[in-house]
Amino acid sequence: MTYRGYDSKIEYSEEDNILHGKILGIRDVITFEASSTEDLEAEFKAAVDDYIAWCEDEGQEPCKVYGGNVSLRITQELHRELAIQAESTGTSVNALISQIAEAHVKEIKAKKDKPGVVLRLVSPASAETDFSVQEFEAIDQDAGQRMSYRTRFSRPGAVAHHH
Repeated sequence: MTYRGYDSKIEYSEEDNILHGKILGIRDVITFEASSTEDLEAEFKAAVDDYIAWCEDEGQEPCKVYGGNVSLRITQELHRELAIQAESTGTSVNALISQIAEAHVKEIKAKKDKPGVVLRLVSPASAETDFSVQEFEAIDQDAGQRMSYRTRFSRPGAVAHHH
């Protein structure tokens, strides 16, 4: 999710049955959580708004300042291949790595506009019982993985039957 120029990282805790988020690209650690995507979006926006207000009160810039220098540790073989490719295209290794990184970031940003995981209802609730069991299949379109989830809940107004 993105709001007011701030990005977030979202994870799902199956153990806690809750969505956790973290605001990215800031010098502080700001997290938020909710049990639904709608609530998570509201919590994210509130966290961003609160963080910006706090920074204004403290008189500090909210975003990290990036100097533009990155130190990389790569294998000798990769360094050699990059140097050869850079020289053959008339550029420097730094410029080549910068171009590669920029293209990668653009690709990731383009993917953010597409849903990465799609939930599909496999078996709908049955009208004949006092409880509902629904099976969902989560399809990660990027990784090509499928995961199944099953949820059971009582219908509103249903009388509990013990067997």
